[in-house]
Amino acid sequence: MTLNGLQKASSLVTTGCDVSDLELLAHYELVEESTGRARSGFAVLLELADRRLMLEGDVPFKAGDTLDMNFFLPDSGSDLGRTKISLRCMIAQCRDEEQLHYSARVSKITDRSKEAIEKLHAERRSGSQS
Repeated sequence: MTLNGLQKASSLVTTGCDVSDLELLAHYELVEESTGRARSGFAVLLELADRRLMLEGDVPFKAGDTLDMNFFLPDSGSDLGRTKISLRCMIAQCRDEEQLHYSARVSKITDRSKEAIEKLHAERRSGSQS
């Protein structure tokens, strides 16, 4: 079932400010420390909180890689219908090498982005997904 650009992958119950049933496409930029070269691509966000996330990469990452990510969340209170989220995260560990699943810690996030994630969580918890 698609929900304003979000796809519900399962009916997991979430706690805190965590949304764990996402399949949300995000664009990332990564500067490789060893070469200084920038690369970009897309990742699928599988879990999202204001302090951590779980993602599925398009290529392998290594612990310590820093990603600047941009994506959109639905905004039921806006005429635009979506809020741009920008954050920086650091890959903490590989959770599944075959599926390229990684956990990451959010190291930089705007107040507006944090509020949008909290609002999404509250809407999903109350069942008022539109």
